[in-house]
Amino acid sequence: MERTTTRLHNRRALMIETHTFTSTGGAELIIEPSSYFGQRFSDGHRNVQVSAKDLGGGSFTVSYRPVGAPAFVEHIAGATENDAVMLAGPEAPVFDALKIAFAGVPVAPATQSIIVNTWPRGL
Repeated sequence: MERTTTRLHNRRALMIETHTFTSTGGAELIIEPSSYFGQRFSDGHRNVQVSAKDLGGGSFTVSYRPVGAPAFVEHIAGATENDAVMLAGPEAPVFDALKIAFAGVPVAPATQSIIVNTWPRGL
């Protein structure tokens, strides 16, 4: 997994973090606090943008797990490599984990890349 930090704007620093995760053969990917540097999304960078590469014509579905909830809630289904799925802004749900499911992607040993950009809510 990669982690980078980028600063934008001269007057006000906006911290954007980019995290890259991989899945092999379309295996479901769950991004829990343990795989996200031990922190919950609800503790810091609450805005996310999720995109994918190497889907081979397939698609992906983004779900989130609300804080304290036992199950995931589907957010956007059928996204492709041309899409960016957002959970951002004041009306977005507060969540502590993400789930990425794939459909129609090449089987192993093919690898899919999920890119998650995060930034603090309210900026």
